[in-house]
Amino acid sequence: MSEHPPDLKKPEEQALAAEKAESAQEASSTEVRLAMSRHLRIGPLPPPDDLQEYESVMPGAADRIITMAELCIAHQQRMGEQQAKRDSRHSLLGVCSGLLVTILVVGLSSWLVNNGHGIYGTVLASTNLVSLVAVFVVGSKRQ
Repeated sequence: MSEHPPDLKKPEEQALAAEKAESAQEASSTEVRLAMSRHLRIGPLPPPDDLQEYESVMPGAADRIITMAELCIAHQQRMGEQQAKRDSRHSLLGVCSGLLVTILVVGLSSWLVNNGHGIYGTVLASTNLVSLVAVFVVGSKRQ
């Protein structure tokens, strides 16, 4: 009674068959991944073989593609330069505004202290100082 019916497999055979099926599935998925990554390209230009094919289909296409890539890169560089200028202008405007507000608050604090409102003047000046320190600390942490 140790014989198995012909359509039923022993546990060892079942495990072996499952392993073979799993390794076949892994092999096929590996092949798919390799085929997909083989065509991956980064950059504005297609590979040289593709450029030759474009040129054979339409004479002058390769030159047009290269010109288009050069224009795209030049545009990206201009946009980066403009963004840097805007950021610099914005930063300078913030510093100038902070300086103006500080001068006004210190002037008002001095006026309050000179006119007998020492507590109010001191509180106003201290609040201004704490705010300035907080702005510089938060600004330095962002960078």
